[in-house]
Amino acid sequence: MARKKQTNHKETIDAILIEELDIERDELLIPNARLADFNADDDTLAYIAVRLEDELDIELPDGAESKFITVADVYNCISQIQS
Repeated sequence: MARKKQTNHKETIDAILIEELDIERDELLIPNARLADFNADDDTLAYIAVRLEDELDIELPDGAESKFITVADVYNCISQIQS
C-alpha cells in the first residue's frame, strides 16, 4: 500500500514539474538536470513548492525551494518529508 502512495506522489511531482517548467516527461529522467536550465526562476520554484504542498498535502520547510537545484533535489526533498 505504501508503494502505491509513493508512486502516486511521484506522478503528482512529475505532473507539477512538467507543467510548471514547460518540459517533456523524458526530461525528468535526467536526475541531475538543473532546474535553472529549464528557465526556473525564484518565482517558479516558489510556485512549485506551493503546488507540492497543496497537492501532496505536506508542509515543506521554509526556504525548501532554494534547495531545488536539480530534478533529483525536488524528489529527495519530498522523500525526506514523507519518511
